[in-house]
Amino acid sequence: MAGAGRVTDYLALLLPAWSSSTKPEGREAAEGLSDYAAYIAGGLADDLRRYLFRLEEGHYPGASARLPDL
Repeated sequence: MAGAGRVTDYLALLLPAWSSSTKPEGREAAEGLSDYAAYIAGGLADDLRRYLFRLEEGHYPGASARLPDL
């Protein structure tokens, strides 16, 4: 996916400061940031492909459906 690397690079820059926060909400935000980066790296593309299939076909794909390319 175009641009995903830029987003994850930016998140990686934010993570150290948020992780070392003295405030609980800063550390909680760092956990969310880490989860979001993992989602971009691991599940986002498949979710987008399944959603595109739904938009094109009117229903979500079954296990054997051929998903569109991004």
